[in-house]
Amino acid sequence: MTGDVCFHWFWGELPARWLSRQGIYLNTIHLKLAAKSGPGDQRGASAVDQGAVDAALAKYIPAAARRLGDSQMATMMLAGRARPAGEVLMSCDDDWWHPRPWLPFGPAYEEAVRNVEAGLRAAAGIVVPSARLAELVQPFGRHVTVIPPALPPCADWPVPRAAHHETGLRIGFVGTSQHWGDLAAVGPAMLQFLARHPDVTVVLGGGAFRGSWALPWATDHPQVERYHPGWVLLPGYYRFIASLDLDGFICPLVDCEFDRAKPCLKPLEAAMLGLPVIASAVGSYAEDLEHEETALLVPNTTAAWLTALTRLVDDADLRAHLSARGQAWAATRTIDSTGPLWAKVWAAA
Repeated sequence: MTGDVCFHWFWGELPARWLSRQGIYLNTIHLKLAAKSGPGDQRGASAVDQGAVDAALAKYIPAAARRLGDSQMATMMLAGRARPAGEVLMSCDDDWWHPRPWLPFGPAYEEAVRNVEAGLRAAAGIVVPSARLAELVQPFGRHVTVIPPALPPCADWPVPRAAHHETGLRIGFVGTSQHWGDLAAVGPAMLQFLARHPDVTVVLGGGAFRGSWALPWATDHPQVERYHPGWVLLPGYYRFIASLDLDGFICPLVDCEFDRAKPCLKPLEAAMLGLPVIASAVGSYAEDLEHEETALLVPNTTAAWLTALTRLVDDADLRAHLSARGQAWAATRTIDSTGPLWAKVWAAA
C-alpha cells in the first residue's frame, strides 16, 4: 500500500510487475485518503474519517501527531493496520528535515515531520531512493535499503519522434508547483536566451507556473507554452511528456540540502524519451550524469545556463549525441536493474 501518487509507481506497481515474473505475487494499492469524503469525491480510491485515523495512530504509533496530509495518512494507516499481523516497509522519498527554502515551514509541516519519524521508527524496513537519504533516516531504523527509482522495461517506453525540428526548437520543463524555486533559478538566463532566439519555444508542463506559484516570465512570455494535465499516474506521465514534441529538456536544481538528497530521476526520464538534457551540476545530477555525454552539466549561474541553452539549440550534432548517449544510459536504469533489490527486500520481510 502506498500513499504518494508519483511514488506509487516506483515503490509499488512497477516492482510488483517485475516480481510477478519471478513468481512473487504482490497486490499493490494506491491509497490517497481524505479526512472527509462525500458523493462525487474523486480524491482517491478510499477514504476514512479523521476519527478512525486518530484511533489507529493512538493505538499503534503513540508518538505520531494528529494532523496528517494524504501521504502521511496512508502511511500511518498502513502501519497501524499491518503492524500486529506482519512487517511494515516504509519509503522516505524526500529530505523532510531540510525543506525547500521557497516553501513555508510552519506547525503543520513540523507535525508532518513527526508523523514521518514515527512511521520510520515503526517500520521493519525503510526504502530510500538515494544514499544521502539513507544517511538521514538511519537513526530511525536498523534496516535501510537504497533503491533508486527505475524506468519501465525498454519495450514499454513511449516511441520517440522519428525526426526532430530543424528550426523553431522546443525546450521543455515539467514539474509541480513544488519545483517553483528550481524553475525560478533559471529565469534570468531563459529571458536572455529567448530574446536572442525568437524562433525557440519553451514548453512548461505541470503546475510550476500557476496560481500563487506563477512566474511572470513563465506566465506571460509569448514564446512560452503551458500545459497543466493535472495528476496523472505513470506511465501516463511519460506519454504526456512525449506528446509535448520537445527537442530538449532542462533540469534545474537549486543547490540546497533538500535538492542534494534527490535521486537523478527527472534527467533519467527525459533521457528515456530521447531528449537531450541540460541539468544543474548539483547532488545526484552531478554524480550520475556525465558532462557532454548523458547531459550538459552546468553550474547554477545565469551565464552558464545561457551558454548551455545556446549550445543546445545551435548544435544539431550535440543534440543527437546527447540523445543517443542519454537513451543508452537510461536503458541501464530500468526495473531490470533494481528488481533484484526489491526481491531481496521482500525476501527479508
